[in-house]
Amino acid sequence: MENMVGLMILAPILIFTHLFMVYVQVISGKNYFYGVYIKNVNLNEDDKKRIDKEYKRRMNYTLILIIILSILLIKTFGRETIIIPIALTIYIGLSYWYLRDSYIEVKNIKSQLISFTNGESIQKQSNQTITIDTKFINEKEKLKRKFKILFGICVAISIISFVYVAINYNNLPQTIPIHWGIDGKPDAYAPKNLKNVFFINVLDIGMVLMLSYMGVGTIGYRSYIDTQNKEENRKKALKYLNNIGYSLFTITISMQLATSINPMLTVNNMNMPMQLVFITIFIPIIGGIFLTYSFIMLSTLKSKNKNTYMIESDDEKWIYGFIYYNKEDPSFMVEKRIGAGWTFNMAHKSAKIIIIFLILILIFSLTAF
Repeated sequence: MENMVGLMILAPILIFTHLFMVYVQVISGKNYFYGVYIKNVNLNEDDKKRIDKEYKRRMNYTLILIIILSILLIKTFGRETIIIPIALTIYIGLSYWYLRDSYIEVKNIKSQLISFTNGESIQKQSNQTITIDTKFINEKEKLKRKFKILFGICVAISIISFVYVAINYNNLPQTIPIHWGIDGKPDAYAPKNLKNVFFINVLDIGMVLMLSYMGVGTIGYRSYIDTQNKEENRKKALKYLNNIGYSLFTITISMQLATSINPMLTVNNMNMPMQLVFITIFIPIIGGIFLTYSFIMLSTLKSKNKNTYMIESDDEKWIYGFIYYNKEDPSFMVEKRIGAGWTFNMAHKSAKIIIIFLILILIFSLTAF
């Protein structure tokens, strides 16, 4: 029965992820094709169809293989809480490898086209006049202040959970529950020590701080809107930014229901309510869908002018179309080329700190139990 529940949890997560990855080019916009900037380049439609078809074919085969592998592992070893993230990690890793291959092929085709036209098809418009919409900037600042308060509530919940565990530390038994099965009952125990007791709290605080920083930062960082119909586009952009903020807040608070409450369950030696398990799995998926939609709609408000140059449009500043590294750009986050939303500028100090934090969390997670 537990195996079936594990597969029921994995299936919708994997299917949603697969749909997102298979149709990632559709939501990437017309300016980019598999991570390559093609706004001023006319790619052959047959080449585009061939590359897109090959990528989707590889993705579909990978999905089938991951499903078969997951079923075999869950039925053989159980521990779906470990196998599910492993399966998703393998699937996403292969997905980005396929995206890399597609990017390289498109980049080669683009290079040949530019060489054929003596490089005249793409030029940076350095003499363009940049218009700063101060009203839009001020309205975004108001949104940032609102979400600083909302995400501040999430941070406060994490701190309260940590303090609660710290106050009750001496009252804990020498053996404490550290893992709950799919039925909500503890199924693994460990000796009481600082690492075992506070690991989830530290993970919780780090996760919430990171998501809060990213949530507020996403609203505040560079957004482009077409200057035609400026008033209408500004209202729409603020609406979608507001939706993005609420989506990220919903994802954060739903995940926090597990990471903040879990340590309290340890203190009281209680079962985990099944409602929490499903909330922390399915609410982030729903929030992710709404988040993706808002990012797509926000991207439609950009200028359609082919001569508009943006600093992140430079192919040389992107690695395989999905890693942005630009020391000349002071921005921490920029719009993605592949998919919808924002990604880190890996040359920025804050991005390096977050990546180091994620690596440390991964290492601690693998060695925790």
